[in-house]
Amino acid sequence: MLGYSYLVSWNYVTWLDFPRPIDEELIPLFKKWIRKFPENKLELMEYYSFILFEKWLYMDSLDNISEANKIYYEIKAIADELSKDYADNQVTQMLSMGIVRKL
Repeated sequence: MLGYSYLVSWNYVTWLDFPRPIDEELIPLFKKWIRKFPENKLELMEYYSFILFEKWLYMDSLDNISEANKIYYEIKAIADELSKDYADNQVTQMLSMGIVRKL
């Protein structure tokens, strides 16, 4: 499960320059795994945020600002949660990169 979630999430991360729709079934799947496997919660949250990041960029590319904002705040909540254990985490870095990219 952890290996699969890593591969799925990085499949999206490697294409960040070309925003594309995500498989919507991944979102409830990752949420379920985060609840079901608390021992892997931090890693799963990080991988989940990569998928959300791709969705955020895609919604932004479609000018769906309302949906993009909802996704941004969900990613931000994950970054804040991860920062409690890892001050310098990839989610915070990606969020900064995405904001800079939009400017």
